Amino acid sequence: MMKKLAVSVAVLLFMVGIVFAADIQGTIKKIDGEKVTITDNDKKDTTVTVNKDAKITLDGKEALLLDLKAGQTAKVTEDGGKASAIEAKSKK
Repeated sequence: MMKKLAVSVAVLLFMVGIVFAADIQGTIKKIDGEKVTITDNDKKDTTVTVNKDAKITLDGKEALLLDLKAGQTAKVTEDGGKASAIEAKSKK
């Protein structure tokens, strides 16, 4: 019984995490220290703090936050104002 309860709680917490995580797609407007501002297609700016352990890629390859530049397109996975992943593409 306790095992089923523990599994149920774990699944619920996982699902809640998925519900609160969101993707922001747009263009990098600014990088300021650990903060990234993204302008989405509706011209709305969103600023998030990048987690120290965030997975960052540039053109499909592992990258550092300092490799990203304004003007690059990006998809940011955000949860509660913190970015856990950034997938960026270089300007062509």
